[in-house]
Amino acid sequence: MAEKDERTLTQALGGGEALRGLKKAMKRIFKPEEDLLQKTLSQITSIQACKDAALTGEEDVRLLAVCRLGDFGSEARETLELSLNDGSPVVRVAAAGVIANLGNKNTVTALENHLADNDENVREALEFSIGWLEAHGENVPYAENVRPTIDEAEILEVESTPTRTSDDVIVSSGVSISDNVLEFRVTVTNESEELATDVTITLLSYPADSLQLLGEKTQTIESLKPGARGTRMFSFEIGSEAIEGEIITSVTFYDSSFDKVTAKAGNCFVRSLYSQLRPLEISLDEFSDMRKGRAYWNREHVVEATPKSLFKLTEDILKRKNLHPLRVESEKKEDMFMGVVVGAGMGRYTSAKVAVTLTSVGHAKGDLSKLRIDVISDSSELLQIAASELFESLQIAIGADK
Repeated sequence: MAEKDERTLTQALGGGEALRGLKKAMKRIFKPEEDLLQKTLSQITSIQACKDAALTGEEDVRLLAVCRLGDFGSEARETLELSLNDGSPVVRVAAAGVIANLGNKNTVTALENHLADNDENVREALEFSIGWLEAHGENVPYAENVRPTIDEAEILEVESTPTRTSDDVIVSSGVSISDNVLEFRVTVTNESEELATDVTITLLSYPADSLQLLGEKTQTIESLKPGARGTRMFSFEIGSEAIEGEIITSVTFYDSSFDKVTAKAGNCFVRSLYSQLRPLEISLDEFSDMRKGRAYWNREHVVEATPKSLFKLTEDILKRKNLHPLRVESEKKEDMFMGVVVGAGMGRYTSAKVAVTLTSVGHAKGDLSKLRIDVISDSSELLQIAASELFESLQIAIGADK
């Protein structure tokens, strides 16, 4: 990537009025007598935490997280591009600047798609970032996963590191939840031209605050011929409503020369709340009483969907998330559409209550909508994960609906 001087980096953050607006926002954030946000930033130690904060935090935290995402390079690209839809112009300016600082020409299309932004400062930042990338950027592929700092995880014993890494033995993983058990699936595919023997899959870390491993931490596959694949399952007993963290594994094998080789296993991020809830059948009056004195959180997102289709998706999501529907209604006034769904659930382990309100608003014929997520709960620890899981599910549903 081309070397960038101070002037270039400054302009990459929008230049002119856009940069002055960003500086004012940063001064407001870092007032000497209020160091809460600085402490928040210091706690964002993994890329996943940065992504979550950039998409679901308060405005000041989103701004900080977007700036911090630049430390993770191309792995942060997708989240930074999503931040170009943020409701705050200051965050959008910062996202444009950080994207430019990645130096990746492949991001130009995403920036161009937002050139019609309704804020002049954002448009200025976008235009400069595009120009700078076209002049100085390079075609950079997505980076490999960055292993985040392990927090509140069970660290298991690690064997000696093999001397070589293979790109031809592919590892994929995923999770499924049924009742009170989480199943972690690891599949190893041998795409090399030689036999792989004694394929060993070892759990290195998992969220031990909510999961208890059932069985051994290591499983093996005797051998995999070229083109063959094998799958092993690790089972965990669920012990709390909120599951959030990474399951990290290592995969090793012996090649035809009897050298011990490691495969790139990567990390599997797990976030689950609603599978551990059961529908809570209460009235709207009881819902109103529930709002009094309980922990509360809200966040707005701009999404690429018509408000009517977004409302339909929120209605479907409510049913799939073990939430009892308390209110489902929509109305159209002139050229505006608004839909509201409200649902409630109760934890299977602590009986903590969670209630969610999803509001979809936008021009009836427009292809952009504003989504507001409101969450209330007995437990403040459930607020962010409740909102994040909902938003992730909606993003997947919106993508599948296109």
